[in-house]
Amino acid sequence: MFSIARNLWLQQLREDKHTVEYNDLLKLYVSDSIEERLITSETSEKIKKLLLEKDERTQRIVNLRIAGYSFTEIAQEMNISESAARVINYRTKKWIKVNLEKEGLI
Repeated sequence: MFSIARNLWLQQLREDKHTVEYNDLLKLYVSDSIEERLITSETSEKIKKLLLEKDERTQRIVNLRIAGYSFTEIAQEMNISESAARVINYRTKKWIKVNLEKEGLI
């Protein structure tokens, strides 16, 4: 339900041409629950640094997902299957969370 609301909100923002801060979108990306959205700027910076460790394709997929694109749209943009986009996104999100937990940031 949260994902549907998030996607509708992002779609509306794109249609209204509002700008959304990238750090705010990062918070939504790594959080599975409302409580987890209370991420500090330090955590946002760490997420950015972690993403830079990944290859360019992975970074692009994650950034498109953060921007609110569907997996279908990402697959078309990246010329990969939808399931590949989902797997890359899932593994990257999980990898980020593990690294943040190791450092005690979440």
